[in-house]
Amino acid sequence: KLRLYNRLDKMLLKYADRVVAVSESMKELLKDSGIKKDKIKVIYNAIDKAHLRPAASSESIREYYGIKGEQKLIGVVGRLSPEKGHLIFLKAFQKLLNVYPKVRALLIGDGPERKILEEFCKKNGIEENVIFAGYQENVANFYQIFDVMVLPSFTEGLPNVVLEAMLFKTPVIATSVGGVPEIINNNNGLLVPPNNQEALTDNMIKLLQNDELRISLGLKGRESLY
Repeated sequence: KLRLYNRLDKMLLKYADRVVAVSESMKELLKDSGIKKDKIKVIYNAIDKAHLRPAASSESIREYYGIKGEQKLIGVVGRLSPEKGHLIFLKAFQKLLNVYPKVRALLIGDGPERKILEEFCKKNGIEENVIFAGYQENVANFYQIFDVMVLPSFTEGLPNVVLEAMLFKTPVIATSVGGVPEIINNNNGLLVPPNNQEALTDNMIKLLQNDELRISLGLKGRESLY
């Protein structure tokens, strides 16, 4: 279905009077697909902080999911589908547990890959460290408890989840795809190559062992929204 939709897009967008791209990288893709440059306008995604308010305290959320005391928590927010790179994240997280055996991962979202991801965790003995929270109506409840948020996608336009995490001063590690480098720059987050579990593991370790860097990235991320 996705391939069909993409083909229809390429056919129909040529007849549009105006085409909105959410990033410069998407603008280039549209140009490459035959859309005239003067038809394309870049309008970056935005977030409404009035609608991003936690409905519960960070303490109650951590307690509900069994996250104890000073236990570090890494979050991933997104649909559980192949292009989002969750399996690469879990492989990187498995290596991270060799250094930080008590760290937990919390995956927000649902989708066709959930069973595959859960089976990977069971097969590799990390199911006690990985929480599948499913679809959540109020994601703001979780940004406030993440020590680090990871975006391991293979492809993106301009991901709102990165902007939302930045609003909560949550440090972000994201793959350098699509429009992500247009919002993560100037030391307001960390970029890694897509499909590179070693780089992802190294950067998670880097942030977990350096509180000062983690706080600094979170603050700069929030500042870069304005």
